[in-house]
Amino acid sequence: MKKILLASVAAIGMSGTALAADLPAQMPARAPAVVAPLFSWTGFYIGGHVGGGWADKDWTQTFSSFGLALDRNVTRATADGFLGGAQAGFNWQVNQWLFGVEGDWSWTDAKGCSGHVVFPAYAGCADVNWYATLAGRAGVAWDRALFYAKGGVAFVDDDYFITFNGVQTTNTTNTIRAGWMVGAGLEYAFAPNWSAKVEYDFLDFHDGGNPFTYTANPVGLVENWDIDQQVHVVKAGINFRFGTP
Repeated sequence: MKKILLASVAAIGMSGTALAADLPAQMPARAPAVVAPLFSWTGFYIGGHVGGGWADKDWTQTFSSFGLALDRNVTRATADGFLGGAQAGFNWQVNQWLFGVEGDWSWTDAKGCSGHVVFPAYAGCADVNWYATLAGRAGVAWDRALFYAKGGVAFVDDDYFITFNGVQTTNTTNTIRAGWMVGAGLEYAFAPNWSAKVEYDFLDFHDGGNPFTYTANPVGLVENWDIDQQVHVVKAGINFRFGTP
């Protein structure tokens, strides 16, 4: 009986081994999918820009020597031209929301004159030398695309003078004036650390007094003009952001 039991156990063991040999080999475990990290705008950046600007300047006479009446008003003058410069800033992204600060400086060749209403031979002229802004930025990002708005302080450097029949007849007054600005733009990251943008800015500068002394027509006449101005700027730029996405 014992021999019969041993033979039965051996037979069962051999059949189990044969059955295991017939089963397919176990499939290897699938590697987890690799998920690309989301793009981040956080970091310091520097860049450059080019574009154009036009400034509307309203002249209002507030003083005239020789006892002359304050009637030498001018129509609105527009000074427009090319601009180019640089910007730098910092972005901080939280989920889709972006916060930051940016400063920029733009050289410009914007210039223009406007004739006096009463005496058309006279014209008030302006040469704009540069614009600068320091603004906070806030926006929303969709991966590599960013829409943002900005607002802050603005500065402008102007040269003013008056002409008679196209010839400068007063001294040139230079003034650096502070004001405020708002703007908006679109930016797209076309490479891990590089992005391109387009932007519109509106700058407003309140009245500022500008004294003029005539060197001719008539010699020695002194006038003071308040010049109020609003500036529109459209520019395209490129930024390099330090760090990795």
